[in-house]
Amino acid sequence: MYPSANFHDLTVDAHGLVHVARPIHDDPTLPLSHSPRPIVLVLGWWNASPHHVHKYVSLHLERGANVIYATLPAHCAAVPLLALDRNIRRLREALARATDDRPLAAVHALSNNGAYAYALANAVHSIRTLRTVCDSGPAFLTPENLVAGTLGAGAERAWAVAAARRCLGFAPHTRIVDRLHAALADLPACPTLLLGGHRDRVIPPAAIAELARSFFAPERTAAVWFDSGHVEHLRRFPDEYRRVVDAFMCDEVAMGIPPLDERVKVEE
Repeated sequence: MYPSANFHDLTVDAHGLVHVARPIHDDPTLPLSHSPRPIVLVLGWWNASPHHVHKYVSLHLERGANVIYATLPAHCAAVPLLALDRNIRRLREALARATDDRPLAAVHALSNNGAYAYALANAVHSIRTLRTVCDSGPAFLTPENLVAGTLGAGAERAWAVAAARRCLGFAPHTRIVDRLHAALADLPACPTLLLGGHRDRVIPPAAIAELARSFFAPERTAAVWFDSGHVEHLRRFPDEYRRVVDAFMCDEVAMGIPPLDERVKVEE
C-alpha cells in the first residue's frame, strides 16, 4: 500500500475535517475537477485515527484515484444537537469545493459513522456517485450497537445498554434517529457493496442484511462476508479485500445478499 509519505495530504477546510490525498507525483495545485484521475470519498468510523483511515485511502490511490477523506469528530456522538449538523455541512461544502460537484467514482463508508455521515451529507445536497462501498455497516441504530461502537464490544455492559435505551427514548434523540434512518433510505440509487464480518460484535452481517433488505434495491446490492471483526477485514485479509473491491469497481461482483454463513474465499 501507499505509505503516507508517498502522497500529498492536504486539508481542504478551515477546521481540518476534510483532507485530499493525491500521489506524490501528482500536481497538488491542479483542481481535482480538472484531473483525469477518478475521485473517491472515504468516510471513517467513529473517532478513527488518520493512520487507520490511510489504509483505505491507499487502497484507492493504488487503483489510480484521488481520494477525499474525512472522519466526524468524537464529540458529534456526544453532543449531536450541537455538533452534527455543523460538521455535516462543513463536510458537504468542502466536498463541493474540492470536486466542483464532479461525480465520484465511489463512496467508501466505514462503519455506521461513515455510512450515516454519507447519508446526511447527501441529504444536505445530493452526492453524485457511481458506486458505494459500505464496510462493517450500515445497520439500524440500536442501544446495543451504539454502546458496542462507543465503549467496545466484549465486556458485559448491560447498564450502558439500559442507559442508551432510555436516552434514545427521549423525543429529541428519537427524532435524530428517525432522521438518520430516513437519510440512509434516500442514498443514491447506485450499485452498493456491503462488507461484513462474522466476528463483528458491533454490527454483524445479520444486522447489515436486515437494513439492506429494507432500504437497498436487491438488484443493485451485493454483499461479502469475511471471517473478521468490526472494520478489520482489510487488516486481516488485505489481498481478498482488494480483490473484492477491484471486482466490484469493475462490475464483476454478482448482485444479491449471500447466506449469512457464507465466507469470502481466502486464497492460499
